[in-house]
Amino acid sequence: MNRVPIPEVGADDALLRIHACGICGSDVHRYLVDAYGSRFRYPLNSGHEFAGEVVTVGEHVTGFKPGEWVTGHPSWVEHGGAFAEYLLILDADRNLISLGAATESEALDPALISLIEPVTVGLNALKQCTPSSGPDARPHIVILGGGTIGLCVLLAAQAHGHTDIVVSEPSSLRRDIAESLGARTVESGGDDGLERLRAAVNADQGADIVIECAGSEDSIAQAVEIVARGGTLMMVALSRTAVGIPLMSVVTKGLKVLGMTGAPLDAYASEAIEILGSRGSEILRLVTHRFPLADARDAFELACDPDSCCKILIEP
Repeated sequence: MNRVPIPEVGADDALLRIHACGICGSDVHRYLVDAYGSRFRYPLNSGHEFAGEVVTVGEHVTGFKPGEWVTGHPSWVEHGGAFAEYLLILDADRNLISLGAATESEALDPALISLIEPVTVGLNALKQCTPSSGPDARPHIVILGGGTIGLCVLLAAQAHGHTDIVVSEPSSLRRDIAESLGARTVESGGDDGLERLRAAVNADQGADIVIECAGSEDSIAQAVEIVARGGTLMMVALSRTAVGIPLMSVVTKGLKVLGMTGAPLDAYASEAIEILGSRGSEILRLVTHRFPLADARDAFELACDPDSCCKILIEP
């Protein structure tokens, strides 16, 4: 663990004390320096799913004060992320979201605050692929991958009234969490994984919307196979290796294929907070492990094994 000075606070900035920061799948890719992670320059600290408490603010900051719970947009590429005791947020009035005073009895648990960002990703993914038939449409939704993002897509879909949602996932731990949240699940691994998935979604009809949150070659192939003709395939996951997509099936089935990463936090934060506030005790099941900052390496090593964990928090 590197020790660095506490950042100096500029006139427009805020200094935060970090209480929890989740290890994102993208953080794992950067840790492994794989197909996605190799795009970055090292060393870096990329933590961005955080719950922080304002320690001090610059003289020009008007929207925040010491003692508030916050999350937001860290400039981690240039200035470091939230796997640290303290985090500097530049232009705090634009890049922070307040969740009230840390002493308020109804304040969100820091673990839930750290999940705001991934829930906004789930909301953004759902919005991008909602069919044009209108807000009352209730298409059949399949989510491939039951990690944090896949489960946050599930939460977003449920918040928008969808009830028949299938989550396909090889990890029994993650399937159990998905089922506890109200999804039907399919064990997607092995030679029979595709057939089990086809049976779950009615192979003759397929799924109107498939959201791919696993990033493996097998998962992408399954996604193209079970999406309905004319359906929507949303690609959310990053991958450890270069993977392809069965283009012939995309063309012959007339699929709409979309891709996205992240979400505009300001646009979805209030809705994410509402979801987390209303289902907090259930959603905390996503958090399977917590590590102190001194054990961050162990935390990242565990995060590289998706069968053994879901959301891992580092709590400085």
